[in-house]
Amino acid sequence: MDELLRPWPLLVIPAVLYCVIIVAGSMKLAATYKSLGGKIASNEDLAVMKKAINLNMMIAIFIFVYFAAYIALMFYLTFNGRVSLITAAIYVPLVTSAGLACSLLYAKKIEKKAKNMTITTEDPQILQTYWRWVKQWDEPRLKLPD
Repeated sequence: MDELLRPWPLLVIPAVLYCVIIVAGSMKLAATYKSLGGKIASNEDLAVMKKAINLNMMIAIFIFVYFAAYIALMFYLTFNGRVSLITAAIYVPLVTSAGLACSLLYAKKIEKKAKNMTITTEDPQILQTYWRWVKQWDEPRLKLPD
């Protein structure tokens, strides 16, 4: 049991950082939603929302890279004998679960609200642009293309 708990920083630090990154990005998205009052009425509002969406998309890509680096670190430490295979086999799913829990319990609710903002303009260009962005938001991209 001591062997399993000895490298506890390899569990706690990555899990906490994972959640902090997700929550911080979601808080920025929530602040943007709140500043716009849940509505997009102009091109200026659309530009503000685009920045928030781009940040959210970049964070998602960063999380994938972060997690890949964590797995690579665990492989390195396991094959160099610093961490047992059983420890790595337990820690990797736990870190993943922590990030998914933060995402599902907090981030997805905010993202859903942001994706369903009210468009209060008669300009069809703004409506089309926003819905195109919402579709692109679900795709693996670094940022919105337009």
